[in-house]
Amino acid sequence: MKILAFSVVLFSFLASTSAEAAGVVVCNYCFSPKDAAINSGTGYTLVLDYDSQKLYAYEVEYDRELKRYRAVTNQVPESINQSFLRGMSISGPSAITERNMKSRDFMVATDSGSVNIILRPGDPNYSNPIQFPDAFRNSNAYEVVNSASVRGLLGQALARELAGATTGNPTWDSLAFQLQSIILSIGGSTIGVGSYRFLIIWQNGTRTVYTIDPSTITEARYVNGESRDDVGNLLPDANIANPDTAGGYAGEYRFSSGGSFGSWQGSAGIYGVPVSNGSSSSTGMACGWDGANLTCKAK
Repeated sequence: MKILAFSVVLFSFLASTSAEAAGVVVCNYCFSPKDAAINSGTGYTLVLDYDSQKLYAYEVEYDRELKRYRAVTNQVPESINQSFLRGMSISGPSAITERNMKSRDFMVATDSGSVNIILRPGDPNYSNPIQFPDAFRNSNAYEVVNSASVRGLLGQALARELAGATTGNPTWDSLAFQLQSIILSIGGSTIGVGSYRFLIIWQNGTRTVYTIDPSTITEARYVNGESRDDVGNLLPDANIANPDTAGGYAGEYRFSSGGSFGSWQGSAGIYGVPVSNGSSSSTGMACGWDGANLTCKAK
């Protein structure tokens, strides 16, 4: 009963955000999903039976001859259905079976309330739990930390893939985001699992971290201070220019090549931290923090 009351309030907010669709209705142990859809208003509607782990799709329209509303059954788009099953397998009731879910092996719920998803773009020997955005398949962590545009576009693309908002239909895609928000909100309020954490291991070995929760449902959020190079060195991002976190960059660094050092040096320069004495053959560096300034010198 507690979950149902929460869901009705959440639906009322979400339904108002889409003019082309009635929205997402939560109807637990639903006796008549079709009636639940009709009561939501006209347009495309998803009916979520969270407790029974079922999802229904309808198009609600007004029949002028019969002078009443009717709900026409639609097939739930496959990308949205996979997103639903993924959410249920992590934060829903426990009866979702292995055969109903693709690539669950690399999704692990943690004590922090997040589900860890490891993504390896471009690795033919690895089955990613979600489709990795093709436009970024050949990117790397340096490109992400160096460009606000890349960070934002990648975050949006990850959010679309996670929610299944890749149908090509703006209405279904909007409903996909609404459904994702509801599932994460319920999961967070009931069992404490209400977010996803993406660890992207790029082809060059560098690493990037993003998160998604109900407040960032349409654009995954880049996590400052979590990016690493191919040997585990902390990469420069906004944290290196923040007095509260810049001290975390102090220490000794060893790089796998002069090119890797050069990439680190270039990223640090973008955030206003110069590296002195560097050359194309440098593979070592030391950074010091005096409480106000970070200084780095190649070795």
